[in-house]
Parts: sequence; structure tokens; C-alpha cells
Amino acid sequence: MRRETFERHVRNALTNLYDPASMQTHPLGELLPLRVAPGGSKGEALRDVLWEVIESLKPDDAVPLEQPAWFGYRILWLHYIQGLTVEQTCEAVGLSPRSFRRYQKRAIEAVAEVLWSRYGLVESDGPARPELPAESQDLVEARRFAHGSAHERCDLGEILQHIAETIRPLTDDLGIALRIRGPASPTVVYGDPALLAQIVLNVLTCALPAIRSTTLEISASLEEGHLVWEIGPLRPAKAQEALEHSPEMRVCRVLLEACGGRLEGPGGLTFRILIPLPEPRVILVIDDDPDTVGLYTRYLSKLYVVKQARSVEQALALLHQHRPDIVLLDVLMPHQDGWKFLRSLRADPQTSTVPVIVCSVLSQPSLALALGADRVLEKPIGREALLKAVGDLLSRQGNPLSSPPGSPPTT
Repeated sequence: MRRETFERHVRNALTNLYDPASMQTHPLGELLPLRVAPGGSKGEALRDVLWEVIESLKPDDAVPLEQPAWFGYRILWLHYIQGLTVEQTCEAVGLSPRSFRRYQKRAIEAVAEVLWSRYGLVESDGPARPELPAESQDLVEARRFAHGSAHERCDLGEILQHIAETIRPLTDDLGIALRIRGPASPTVVYGDPALLAQIVLNVLTCALPAIRSTTLEISASLEEGHLVWEIGPLRPAKAQEALEHSPEMRVCRVLLEACGGRLEGPGGLTFRILIPLPEPRVILVIDDDPDTVGLYTRYLSKLYVVKQARSVEQALALLHQHRPDIVLLDVLMPHQDGWKFLRSLRADPQTSTVPVIVCSVLSQPSLALALGADRVLEKPIGREALLKAVGDLLSRQGNPLSSPPGSPPTT
């Protein structure tokens, strides 16, 4: 492995730090002897190593924050771990874009140097370990499609209708009738509707030559936290051949891997697709202004479950009923003190780790961050800025490493 190639792998891994599918199959994970924790994954182990190496590059606290010795560490922390854009990082660190690129390059080289020395890698014209086989273009595109998916609240009936309308011209040409079965009542699921539909369409395309009769049955149901699709009836031998040799089925496996699903069959003359459905994230909005609450709800409700509180008392009641994934807090409310609420939130062990985004007309980011806020957004807040702040904080949840003490704050 050549050093330049290794550094490119490090840069790419940092860029995809919060992309589970990319980290799970990243070449860097093949080069480093990772220790995977029980119940964990290779992707999580690789992310932990990168976090630990970045933290090892932190200058001594005695060095003033404005000194160049901090620039590389702060770029790694703010840009890759916190998810700030280049522009936001430049503003926070006080660098021009050109200086940012210079210090960014040095910081990535420093991360690569630590890893290279720690694991005793040796430079050569060939790879340190066997290269992974190159993927065909259809699998590359499938991974790109899967990695770009985003969960949202979607209607299962609409997904079924889309699948039926898409596959019907093909079944009509083959003289095959469609029979669609779904839940009797409207059913909302949490996932990427395009990804869910494409998985089924890929299996359908493979199943059509193996259909046992002139009728193709497609059913969708919910079973113990899974979305279950069944396609049949099939001729087992033909279906098994499609399962093993069809390019559509290879793509389907990539898509299923991205969402943690699996394909069973052809058992009982059917293909059976099981896709776990994650619980939707809950956002608690605390603001006395109904227009603001309504605006945030419109911004967020397609992607998340939004709980509304017009007062601190309502917020406390909701906190005991539903533990939110994020709190949006206005600190300037009549007869109520948002700062006091934030302090009490951080003092309570049950809520001390709930991320808080302070949304206020007051320009007091230093105070908000000192009291325990994770982000500060100054009103008026646009949809893109709010969704990005919420998405950044949600992407950090589940990481085994918390923000280290003394890490540079961001707004």
C-alpha cells in the first residue's frame, strides 16, 4: 500500500464518518486490525478508531485556542465530527478557505501518520492486503442510491400503488394478472419510500419468469417491527435460479443490506422480504408563539414526530411521557425562564443527554453553550438551517464517544 493511497482512504473515511453502509465496507477497515465490540460492527469500530486518533491530536489546554497548533484539530473536530460546512468551519476557526485547505491537508496527513505508525504498515507498490474485487457499475449505483436514502413518514398504501402502477405494463405484456393485498386501514411506516419500492420491484422482475400461475400476488403487512412483503406463487426451481444468477437480485441484496433487511425464499412457493422499520425520531418544540411552533412543525413533520409545548409546564409533562431525541427550546418566553429549564434539563440524569437546540432572537450563543445547549440558531430560522442542525445532532446519537471535555463549541 502506498502512503498516498492510504491517505486518500483516511480522507474518504473521515468524509463518510456517519454513513454506516460506507464505513462497514470501507477499504480502511480491511487494512487495519479493528477490534469489533460484541454486538457492534466493523463500521462502528473504524469510526471509534478515527475519533480516538483525532482526539490524540488535541493540543495541550495551556496552548491558547487562537494559536495555529489548534487549527488542524479544530478542523477535524468541527468539519468531520460536528458536521459543519467548510464555510462554517472557516468562520469558527478564523481561517480563509485557502488556509483551511492547507491546514486540512496537514491534519489528514497527521491522522494517517498516527494510523500508519500504530499498525506498522509498510509502503509498497502493491496493496498491504488483497484488494476487494471491483464492483460492477450496477452495484456501485445501487450503493450510491442506498446511501442517499432518507427516512420519512410514508403511507404504505401509496407505496403499494406505486409498485403496482410501475410493474403493471410488464405484467400486462406477459398476460399476468396482479392481485395486491395490503393493510385494511391506512398505515404509516417510517422509511425511504423509493428504497422500499425499488427492493420489491427488483424481486418482482426476477419473480415474473418463475410465476406458477397467471396471477401474481403481492402482499404487504407489518409483523413485529418489520415490513413484510410476500410475492408468489412461484415455481421453486425457476425462482431459485433467479435468486442465484439474476443481476437484479444482486442489486436487491445491496439495497437490503443498506436497510438491514433480508430475503427469504422461495420457501412455500413465495419470495418473502423482511425489512426492519425504525421508530421515528421525536422532536419536542418548546415555544410560546403558536406561529413559530406551527412553522417548525411544517418543517419537521414529514421526517419526524413533532411534539409541541407552549410552556415549560407542558414541556415537563411531555418529557415524562415521551423521551424526545432532540429539544428545540426558545429561552425568551413570558413569565417563564428557558435558561432555568435548560439547567434543570441538564441536571436531571434522565434528560441530561438529550440534545438541545436553542432557537432564540437573543444573540447569546456563548451562554447557551455554557449551560449545555448543543446548537444555537438565531431567529428567524429557515427550513434548511433547522433540518441541517437537527440532522447533524441525530447523526451523532448512538456514537460510543461523547464530546470530549474542552472541545471547541460551535453555533
